[in-house]
Amino acid sequence: MNLQKLRKAVALVLVGIGTFVASILTDGITAEEWAMVAAVGLSSAGVYVVPELPLGVASVAKTILTFLVTGSTTLALVVGGGLTGAELLEVVLAACAAIGLVAAVPNVGDHKALAGSYLRAE
Repeated sequence: MNLQKLRKAVALVLVGIGTFVASILTDGITAEEWAMVAAVGLSSAGVYVVPELPLGVASVAKTILTFLVTGSTTLALVVGGGLTGAELLEVVLAACAAIGLVAAVPNVGDHKALAGSYLRAE
Protein backbone atom coordinates (compact mmCIF):
# COMPACT_ATOMS: atom_id res chain seq x y z
CA MET A 1 0.00 0.00 0.00
CA ASN A 2 1.20 3.47 -0.89
CA LEU A 3 1.85 5.56 2.23
CA GLN A 4 0.28 8.63 0.60
CA LYS A 5 -3.00 6.75 0.05
CA LEU A 6 -2.94 5.51 3.63
CA ARG A 7 -2.46 9.06 4.93
CA LYS A 8 -5.43 10.29 2.90
CA ALA A 9 -7.63 7.48 4.23
CA VAL A 10 -6.55 8.12 7.83
CA ALA A 11 -7.20 11.86 7.41
CA LEU A 12 -10.71 11.17 6.11
CA VAL A 13 -11.43 8.74 8.95
CA LEU A 14 -10.32 11.40 11.46
CA VAL A 15 -12.60 13.96 9.78
CA GLY A 16 -15.46 11.43 10.02
CA ILE A 17 -14.81 10.84 13.69
CA GLY A 18 -14.59 14.59 14.26
CA THR A 19 -17.89 15.13 12.45
CA PHE A 20 -19.55 12.43 14.54
CA VAL A 21 -18.17 13.74 17.85
CA ALA A 22 -19.09 17.35 17.03
CA SER A 23 -22.63 16.23 16.22
CA ILE A 24 -23.03 14.35 19.48
CA LEU A 25 -21.63 17.19 21.58
CA THR A 26 -24.09 19.76 20.28
CA ASP A 27 -27.61 18.35 20.50
CA GLY A 28 -27.39 14.71 19.58
CA ILE A 29 -26.93 13.45 16.08
CA THR A 30 -29.59 14.45 13.55
CA ALA A 31 -30.52 12.82 10.25
CA GLU A 32 -28.50 15.44 8.36
CA GLU A 33 -25.44 14.72 10.47
CA TRP A 34 -25.81 10.95 9.98
CA ALA A 35 -25.84 11.53 6.22
CA MET A 36 -22.64 13.60 6.43
CA VAL A 37 -20.91 11.00 8.60
CA ALA A 38 -21.91 8.37 6.03
CA ALA A 39 -20.49 10.49 3.19
CA VAL A 40 -17.16 10.91 4.98
CA GLY A 41 -17.04 7.21 5.87
CA LEU A 42 -17.71 6.20 2.27
CA SER A 43 -15.07 8.64 1.04
CA SER A 44 -12.44 7.22 3.36
CA ALA A 45 -13.32 3.68 2.31
CA GLY A 46 -12.95 4.69 -1.31
CA VAL A 47 -9.56 6.32 -0.82
CA TYR A 48 -8.27 3.29 1.06
CA VAL A 49 -9.82 0.38 -0.84
CA VAL A 50 -10.31 1.41 -4.48
CA PRO A 51 -6.62 1.93 -5.40
CA GLU A 52 -5.84 -1.60 -4.23
CA LEU A 53 -8.46 -3.26 -6.44
CA PRO A 54 -7.80 -4.69 -9.92
CA LEU A 55 -8.37 -2.12 -12.67
CA GLY A 56 -11.81 -3.27 -13.89
CA VAL A 57 -13.18 -3.76 -10.39
CA ALA A 58 -11.71 -0.44 -9.25
CA SER A 59 -13.55 1.52 -11.92
CA VAL A 60 -16.87 -0.07 -10.95
CA ALA A 61 -16.18 0.44 -7.23
CA LYS A 62 -15.22 4.07 -7.83
CA THR A 63 -18.46 4.67 -9.72
CA ILE A 64 -20.57 3.05 -7.00
CA LEU A 65 -18.80 4.99 -4.24
CA THR A 66 -19.17 8.25 -6.16
CA PHE A 67 -22.90 7.59 -6.45
CA LEU A 68 -23.22 6.82 -2.73
CA VAL A 69 -21.05 9.71 -1.50
CA THR A 70 -22.83 12.25 -3.70
CA GLY A 71 -26.21 10.84 -2.75
CA SER A 72 -25.50 10.93 0.99
CA THR A 73 -24.04 14.45 0.78
CA THR A 74 -27.08 15.69 -1.12
CA LEU A 75 -29.35 13.86 1.30
CA ALA A 76 -27.69 15.72 4.18
CA LEU A 77 -28.69 18.99 2.54
CA VAL A 78 -32.36 18.15 1.98
CA VAL A 79 -33.36 15.74 4.77
CA GLY A 80 -34.03 18.42 7.42
CA GLY A 81 -37.73 18.66 8.19
CA GLY A 82 -38.56 15.40 6.42
CA LEU A 83 -37.88 14.08 2.97
CA THR A 84 -40.38 14.69 0.17
CA GLY A 85 -40.58 12.80 -3.09
CA ALA A 86 -39.15 15.78 -4.97
CA GLU A 87 -36.19 15.98 -2.60
CA LEU A 88 -35.53 12.27 -2.94
CA LEU A 89 -35.56 12.72 -6.72
CA GLU A 90 -32.99 15.53 -6.34
CA VAL A 91 -30.73 13.19 -4.35
CA VAL A 92 -30.93 10.48 -7.02
CA LEU A 93 -30.38 12.95 -9.89
CA ALA A 94 -27.33 14.48 -8.19
CA ALA A 95 -25.85 11.04 -7.63
CA CYS A 96 -26.54 10.04 -11.24
CA ALA A 97 -24.91 13.24 -12.50
CA ALA A 98 -21.84 12.45 -10.43
CA ILE A 99 -21.44 8.95 -11.84
CA GLY A 100 -21.93 10.36 -15.32
CA LEU A 101 -18.92 12.59 -14.71
CA VAL A 102 -16.86 9.67 -13.40
CA ALA A 103 -17.70 7.60 -16.48
CA ALA A 104 -17.16 10.47 -18.93
CA VAL A 105 -13.80 11.53 -17.51
CA PRO A 106 -11.86 8.36 -16.65
CA ASN A 107 -8.50 8.44 -14.94
CA VAL A 108 -5.53 8.04 -17.25
CA GLY A 109 -1.89 7.17 -16.55
CA ASP A 110 0.62 9.70 -15.35
CA HIS A 111 -0.95 13.18 -15.43
CA LYS A 112 2.45 14.90 -15.38
CA ALA A 113 3.63 12.91 -18.38
CA LEU A 114 0.42 13.74 -20.25
CA ALA A 115 0.76 17.43 -19.44
CA GLY A 116 4.33 17.36 -20.72
CA SER A 117 3.28 15.72 -23.98
CA TYR A 118 0.72 18.48 -24.59
CA LEU A 119 3.40 21.11 -24.02
CA ARG A 120 5.70 19.43 -26.56
CA ALA A 121 2.99 19.03 -29.21
CA GLU A 122 3.42 21.32 -32.19
